[in-house]
Amino acid sequence: AQTEDYTAKRYHKAADNFDPEWDLRGIVQDLCALYGVGTVLSTNRAWPNYREGNAFKAIRDKSRAGIDGH
Repeated sequence: AQTEDYTAKRYHKAADNFDPEWDLRGIVQDLCALYGVGTVLSTNRAWPNYREGNAFKAIRDKSRAGIDGH
C-alpha cells in the first residue's frame, strides 16, 4: 500500500525530494559518530589495522611502511 501511494502521489514530484515529516535524528547521530571518528584519525598517529594473523595485515603494514615513523 505504501509503495503504491508513493508511486502514485510522490514519485518524481516535489514530495519525492523531501518530506517535512521525516525524522532525521538518526542521520544526525550518524554524522556525529563519523565526525568523532574523523577527529580521532586526524589528530592521532594510530590508524586502524587488521588483527594479527589476518591475511591482509601484512599488506596494510607494507603500505604504511615509512609513513609517520612506521
